[in-house]
Amino acid sequence: MQPDLQTTPLVDSGGPAAREVMNAEEAADFLRIPYDNFRKLAPTLPRHAVTERRYVYVRSELLEWLLRR
Repeated sequence: MQPDLQTTPLVDSGGPAAREVMNAEEAADFLRIPYDNFRKLAPTLPRHAVTERRYVYVRSELLEWLLRR
């Protein structure tokens, strides 16, 4: 059975999902771009709002985005 994405938390306490979810600095490092450049690019990236001003990035979604470019 597929998990309900509306109720499945993105951040897990140590499970595989926790290793896949990154903050902005980790995502910039993963994409191998300077953090300042990442901040300019961030609105065009796949991301998930944690709060009104804080986002997390999912490694597999960033990889998919990168491969489409």
